[in-house]
Amino acid sequence: SKNDNIFIEKHSNANFNPDKITLSIGDIELYSNGKKTSFFEKDVKNILQNREIKVNIGLNCGNKSWTVWTTDLSYDYVKINANYRT
Repeated sequence: SKNDNIFIEKHSNANFNPDKITLSIGDIELYSNGKKTSFFEKDVKNILQNREIKVNIGLNCGNKSWTVWTTDLSYDYVKINANYRT
């Protein structure tokens, strides 16, 4: 279904194909080639309870990579900062 695809609103001139994107949390792949995979939500929920969570987003459009470290992504933090614009 349409809701099972990754949709990206382009705000830059980045050159990538959304149909090639992969997304995983921990060792669970949630999206492959831009489409939702089969996984158990309870397994993802268990990973999200960890102090550290690894999220991997693959654009699959080159050979570069980078690491981003962030902190508080709790509901309250996101709610407080949702109105900021850069």
